[in-house]
Amino acid sequence: MIKILIVEDNLSKLRKIAAILTDKGEVSINDITHVGTTYEARLNLRSNKYDLLIFDIAIPSRIDQDVDKNGGVTLLKDVLERDEYITPNHIIGITQFTELLEEFQDYFSDTLISVLKYDDFEDLISKPLTAQIKRILETQNNIHDDFNFDYDLAVVCALKNPELEQVLNNGWKWIEHQEKHDDTQFFKTTVEVNGIHRTVIAANAARMGMVSSSIMTTKMIEYFRPKHVCMTGITAGVEGKVNLGDIICPDVVWDWGSGKWTHSDDIDDFLMEPYQQHLNIDIKNKIAKFSDSDLLRDIKQSWPADKPDTELKLHVGPTATGASVISNHKIREQIISQHRKLIGIEMELYAVFEATFQASTPRPTMVAFKSVVDFADQNKTDNFQAYAAYNSAVAMRLFFENYIWKIYNI
Repeated sequence: MIKILIVEDNLSKLRKIAAILTDKGEVSINDITHVGTTYEARLNLRSNKYDLLIFDIAIPSRIDQDVDKNGGVTLLKDVLERDEYITPNHIIGITQFTELLEEFQDYFSDTLISVLKYDDFEDLISKPLTAQIKRILETQNNIHDDFNFDYDLAVVCALKNPELEQVLNNGWKWIEHQEKHDDTQFFKTTVEVNGIHRTVIAANAARMGMVSSSIMTTKMIEYFRPKHVCMTGITAGVEGKVNLGDIICPDVVWDWGSGKWTHSDDIDDFLMEPYQQHLNIDIKNKIAKFSDSDLLRDIKQSWPADKPDTELKLHVGPTATGASVISNHKIREQIISQHRKLIGIEMELYAVFEATFQASTPRPTMVAFKSVVDFADQNKTDNFQAYAAYNSAVAMRLFFENYIWKIYNI
């Protein structure tokens, strides 16, 4: 059964949306709850878990008030940011006003929320809504309880030194683990949080780059069936947006070298074809809370050697993955031009995200913490590699202990 909440004050639009949802017979009208104000929506979202929330951007707060053009967005921000609400598994915004679509486009892009243009004459919402229902049904059919996951977390690193080395120095007590018929050196630990024991496995890839990291991730998923996969380590950052040592958590990743080279009129041109992978929205919301905590300050203070003078910060944003080490200004600027909000450039993450996405069920949830060691230019040094690797490894530990395992298992 699918539970759907529609927040819509226009009865004509409501009827059309409901007809689309129930057209294939996979959704019953009894599966749909309808409210016409954000006040009623808040009451429902405090006590009910919905598979899908569909809301009009322009919606009144109460029945005695006029339509608020920002009402739906205000509701969405509260649902995503405040603990009193139960976040739906899937969220879709709808508007018939082009100006609202343009006004809030960046916000919806940043939060990875779909927004559809409603039109009385063209059925622009039918296919997207039908596709979303299909995805929800597929997800429900593939749901496995936690006992189908053998481990709580698998940690993947590109390099043994300094990345895996600092994972083994992150405050957990690790022991070496060997799998039959595989010479890979794995490390295992058991972490107790709120009286519950969590099992974690860690390893590094054979070498840097997407191929080796994808292979290692796939092996770890098949061997250990982890509920979460996390990659830690070092990365290049975009100067002016991040500082040395800062931690990057990618919400969008792609292969910056994916595309086609053409030659015309003695001019070489690269036509981009980036296929993206995205961070789970629930994980992203938890990371936002983590980034505002005092825990980051504690990470920097606990490092015993040299470190940058800047305050340690955690940034969530787009990160580009490629097969090459970058120390060329022209190439760096080409990569940065692929996304105006780019904050990181590295060599493995897209492949690791893709490996988790294509894993057999039950599929793990992917997240990554990488710390900035340079700005992909000719001034590369190794001065802060150990510090950066340590930051990412301890950030991973604190995030899982305080925001994944603690909150939902008290």
